Amino acid sequence: MVKEQARDIEQREKDLARREAALDERLESARSILKDADDRDARADDRDDVADGRERDADLKALLGDEPGYVDRMPARRDAALDRVHAKGDRAHSAQDRENLTDNTSES
Repeated sequence: MVKEQARDIEQREKDLARREAALDERLESARSILKDADDRDARADDRDDVADGRERDADLKALLGDEPGYVDRMPARRDAALDRVHAKGDRAHSAQDRENLTDNTSES
């Protein structure tokens, strides 16, 4: 009976070690996902800042009369709008990554 208890304890310790290793892997994976999401958010913020600056510059040129007309400002406005679309996509993906972390919390 003592030998059986010792084997049972040894097996439990092995199982615990495997569960702890699996938990460490999941935690590292979650940290990596969160870091990537934060990086995408930062890139989206940078793109928004650049787009805002470009749009502001285009508006100031028009206001100050340095630029002939609205049609001439279309490429700058289009580029700013496209940057915002990409930034929005990055934010959506990083939010989805964070949400996926909470949706997939099954225990093994």
